[in-house]
Formats: sequence, C-alpha cells, structure tokens
Amino acid sequence: MALPDAVVPTPEPLPQADQRQIKAPTESWTKQYAFQVVRSDWAYAESYRVNAHDWRYRNADELYLAWAGQQYWEGTRVPRSSLGVYVVFQQVEAMLPKLVSALTATDQYHFTADKPSGPETDLITLAWRELITKQLSETKFREHVRRAEKSKAVYGNGVIEAGIEQYEEEYINFEAISVPTRTMMMPHPMLGQIPVTDTETKYKRQIRKEKKIRPYLRYVSVKDFYMDPNCESTNPQDAGYVIKRVYMRAEQIKALRGQPGFEVPDDDYLYRMSTAKSTANQDVTKLGSELFRYNMWNPAQDYTSDPSQKRIAVVEYTKANRKIWWLQGSEGEEGVIYNQPNKYGCINYFSCAYADVLDRWNALSVSDVSEGDQRLQQALINSRIDEIALAIHPPTYKRRGITVPWYQLKRAPGRVVEVENPENDIKQAEIANVTQQAFVEVTASENRVQKTTGITDLAALGTPSSGGNSANRTATGVNTQAGATQDRMKYLVENDEDTFIEPLVNFIIRMNRKFMDPKQAATWLQLDPRFKQLDPV
Repeated sequence: MALPDAVVPTPEPLPQADQRQIKAPTESWTKQYAFQVVRSDWAYAESYRVNAHDWRYRNADELYLAWAGQQYWEGTRVPRSSLGVYVVFQQVEAMLPKLVSALTATDQYHFTADKPSGPETDLITLAWRELITKQLSETKFREHVRRAEKSKAVYGNGVIEAGIEQYEEEYINFEAISVPTRTMMMPHPMLGQIPVTDTETKYKRQIRKEKKIRPYLRYVSVKDFYMDPNCESTNPQDAGYVIKRVYMRAEQIKALRGQPGFEVPDDDYLYRMSTAKSTANQDVTKLGSELFRYNMWNPAQDYTSDPSQKRIAVVEYTKANRKIWWLQGSEGEEGVIYNQPNKYGCINYFSCAYADVLDRWNALSVSDVSEGDQRLQQALINSRIDEIALAIHPPTYKRRGITVPWYQLKRAPGRVVEVENPENDIKQAEIANVTQQAFVEVTASENRVQKTTGITDLAALGTPSSGGNSANRTATGVNTQAGATQDRMKYLVENDEDTFIEPLVNFIIRMNRKFMDPKQAATWLQLDPRFKQLDPV
C-alpha cells in the first residue's frame, strides 16, 4: 500500500562559536542555544529513523493486521482470493498473557534492604514494599506494561516514561448535625409540664483539596520515540539523548503557564502554532496503521472547532543533565517553553526488547522474524483458493467464428447454449491440481514460526498443529512441548525483569526518597497499624 511521503528535516549546524564550546553539565543553556541544539538533534534523529526503521514499523502494522491488498485476475475486474493470514497476530497475542501476568504480579516482587540488620529493617522493607506496590497500582502499572510488551512484540521495542508529578487530591467528608425543629410542652407525671425539643439530622458535605506529589508511569509509543542513533544498547540511559514527540492540546500547554521552569507564550502565539501545524514522518507511520484497516485517520488533523482542543507538536528533548520542550515549527527561541537541568539526574525512560541486536537499540520483533512465513502462507492459501475457483468455474474455449454471447458461456443451472457442434465448438479448460499439497508447505511454515518464536500451537495457542504432530499422542510429548515453550517465555521474562522492571521500580523508589513530601509519607505510615511505630525518617 502506497503511503504519502513526509518532509524529512535537514540538520542545521550550530554557529562556529557554539561548536567550539563544550558545556559542562552544571552550565546553564540560553534559550537560543537550547533552540539550536534541539532543532538540529531532532532533525538528525528523525532523518535516521525515517531511513532505518519507520518502514519496519509500517511493515509490522501490515503483518499484525494481516492486510492483504485486493487482487484481480489479470486484465479483468474479477477479484482473486485476497485472504489475510494472522500469523504475527497469533504469536503476539499468545505471548502476551504469559509475559504480562508474570511481569506485573507485584505481590511476587521481592524487596530487600541495602543493609539488612534485623526485624525493624524487615518492617521498614515491608513498608517500602506496600508503598511502592500501591503507587504502581495507582499509576495503572499493568496497563502501561501491557502496552509496552505489545509494542516490544510487534515493533521490537517497548518504552515507558517514569517521573514525579504534582497532583491535587480531593477529600470528601460527611458530618451529621442535629438541628432543633420545634419545642413542645409535654406532661410529666412527677415534674408536670416539661419542654421537649424535636430534632432533625442534617448532613454536611465537606470538600477539601490538597496538593501532593507522586510517581507516574506512561507508555510511550515507539512511533513517538526517537533514540540517539549512536546508542549501542537497549538501555535508554546509555544514550546521549532521547526525544519524545507528541501532540498536546493548546489548553494543556496553556495550563503549564506559571509552572516552575515553564515559559509559555501568549494565546495568540499558541493559536498560530496550532493552525500552522508541523508534521513528521511518524504521522505517516501512524496513518498507515489505519489504512491497513481500510480506514482513514490523519494524526496531524484536528477534528474539532474548539481552539483550546487544537493541538501543537511538542518535542521533548531529554539528556541526563537537561530537559528541553520545544514547540515544533517555531522559528525562534520563543518556541522553547522549558529549558532546565534534568531534576531526575538521568534519562527517565525505560525500554524492553524482544530479540536485541547486539550494539544497537532497535531490536528484532516477532513481525521481523515471522514476516517471510506469514507472506508464504498467505500466498499458498490464496493460490490454493484461486485454483479451486478455477476448477469450479473453469475457463471455456469456443471455436473462432461461433457467435455465442459471453454471458451464456458462464456456468449456471438450467442455462442453454446453442451451438451446431457442442463437442468441437465449446470446450472447458482442464485445470491442473498443482496446489493440492499446499497444506504440507503451510504446516512446514507453521513449524518454522514455532521454532523461531517458541510459541508452540498446543502449549500456547491451545490447538494442535495443522497436519498432525506425533508428539501430541503421549503425555510425555505434550509436557516436553509445554516445557520448551515455558523455557522460552521464562527467558523473555527474566530479560525484562533485569533490564526493564527492576530498573523501573528502583527508579520509583529513588524518586520517592528524592521528591516525596516526608509529611505525606508519615501520614501514610500512620494509616496502617503495622507501621504506626516506625520512625518516618
């Protein structure tokens, strides 16, 4: 399927004076210098990915969605078989339940103290465990990991952004108040007439808002994420810089006005940026995924008349010691709305990889390793169906000079064709049964895919292999297949634990220690009876 081309930006070198100056991590950056660096590095990263990997992402979407362009018999508008075969979809969706459930089972996470020293340390460790698991649950941890794992399987890499955000907690309390309604005099056998007051219970709602700090996790689409082309590992912390490009609504950018470190232009400037929208090749890549579903959606188009809902492309440039937010398309330093030292002290992105390619960040995906066999199976199955269609409705030969309308030559019950010599004037073509053994090749292709990914039919998909499998006849054979699949999945889980989950959780612990309000933590400890005796420090 042909996709529209996007304009690739051209990197512009820094002025000679800036090229000769190597800034230390503690040095400040002027807005002009930040603008020049982020615009140039964005062009380098975009240009590299357009030529190296964006085509892979579009190809992966085509395979996962099993897109098959409609084919026609040559010289006609008669459709040929154009079935899609969901090989990559089957492998990815069979893999995810095993990976996600193992990686997000926070009740199985094991926390240890840096210096174990006794029961009190164990209780402190337990308190940290309870705090972190509750925070992970609050951030929708499972959903973000699920999407990152799916991105890993389909495109090769999955990315999650982590950090600290300020939020407003709303507390709603109810208070019962007894209000007197009337007073009556009632006779008493000993005291005579006494006053009696009727009361009515009313409820008062109290809404209190309090600002707090908490960690956050956000799945980042690999199509929105640009890695330093010189990064030689799947760990983003090893990169010189990373870039995230997303569309933000004008009202979201305006809400940053007045926040520490942000310098947001006026409304008129934001309006002009939202109407003269800058695009990137990632928009073409995203557009393609909908085209493969026979839909039309342009991520660079605003489907609203509300000016506050119109979007602006924001390029977030992250180094270990600096963060810059740039409104893409701005021609000057006024488009730099954030230019501050990186408060995290590291690149706050974490990634998982399916099959890493040594010395590169972009890894192989299930789509990459299964593409050939999916296209082979698709071609074989469609060829078999075409041959069956020809056998059921074979072409007809007629002697030249015989005037028989073409519509009469098509087969139909009860149709009468008038010719002088039926045996010699009209004959049906003989169709050779070339593809009668196509299922053998399809079975061999399915077995190759299973050996490549480790997702076997019986153990992971719940169905036996087409064409039969002698190993399924005995419990030992079935257990051997299931064990092989479990070993392959265990390897993927262990890789993600070491390179993805553990660094992510340790980062959250470190951010809690660095940014969380001690009063907030102390209040949380007091709410749990197990930790009331602990010193918040």
